[in-house]
Formats: sequence, structure tokens, C-alpha cells
Amino acid sequence: MSRGTDEATRAFAEGEERWPRFAEAAGALAFVSVHALPLRLRERVIGALNLFCSSPEPLGEEDVRVGQALADVATIGILAQRSREQADLVTTQLQTALNSRISIEQAKGVIAERHRIKLDEAFTILRRHARDNNLRMSDLARDVANGSPLPTRDETLAARAVDHPETSPAPDLWPVHPPDHSRVIRATRTSG
Repeated sequence: MSRGTDEATRAFAEGEERWPRFAEAAGALAFVSVHALPLRLRERVIGALNLFCSSPEPLGEEDVRVGQALADVATIGILAQRSREQADLVTTQLQTALNSRISIEQAKGVIAERHRIKLDEAFTILRRHARDNNLRMSDLARDVANGSPLPTRDETLAARAVDHPETSPAPDLWPVHPPDHSRVIRATRTSG
């Protein structure tokens, strides 16, 4: 069938040694021969339509034409379904990638704000923490964005020292607590 041409009728008796259970089951249903028609679109063969017959004679020309028409319609349906499944898969993968990217960007922002660092440094911290702890980056990012504990100060310092040694602050200059932006300091001007 890989040639894409219809195969001659085969009597099940010829296949008893090769496919004994199949030949027995077909015989129990009064089928004595099979004719295979290719499921193809142009040169692409995707399978075969098997016509089971209760007579050992070959199919007539008209029966082969009708059978091939059914095979052609089945081919179109199968390929359309495959195409739709592929499109759905690509859409799902793209949506997942977009959702992951959004979580990663949010987590970078949280880490950068809390540790007063640049976004690229926050990404390095996030990536290193995921690798060192065998975590999926998207899962870690989602957790951080949703309020889970951030990588520790030591993890942050280590990542910064390795990836950006020229901008790494001395440990004693590092903020111990995240900045508190809830208070606003107001300066008043006095005349004097």
C-alpha cells in the first residue's frame, strides 16, 4: 500500500499462516477476501481503506471506483482533523509560552523591587534559583509573582557577584529589608 495504488484482492486463506487470528475472525464473519484502496492526497499516502468481501472474486471496476471515492473522502477528513489538531497544539503552546513570559516578567519586577536591583539581574537570580533547585522557570516565576518567598539575600548576592561583578555592592551596603514605600516623607520649608 505504500506505493499508493490499490492492491489486488487477497483471499484470507492465503494469510492463515501469516495472520491466523485475523483470518479466523474474518472467516467467522463470512468474509473471505479483502481489497485495499489507498488513502492518499496527491502523492502522500496516509493509510488504506480495506473492503472486506464475502466472495473470493476481485472487485469490479465500478466497485473499485466507488471504493476509491470513499477512500478519497476519508483521506480529506483525516487530514483536516490532523491539521486542526496541529493548529490547536500550536495555539496551546503559544498561549502557554505567553503566560509563562508574563509570569516571568512579573517575578522579575517583584525581585527587582524587593532587592533594589536591575531587571536583568532579577532574571539571573530567578534563572539560577530555578536551575539550582531543579524547578521549572515558569513555575518558580508564577510562585514568586503570587507572593511566595523570594530567593534569599545570599542567593541574590552570589548571582550578582558572578554575573555582574562590577556592579555588585559590598555586603554591608545591601538592604536587609525590602524598602517600605508606604510612608511618604514630606519636607516642609521654613522661612528664616
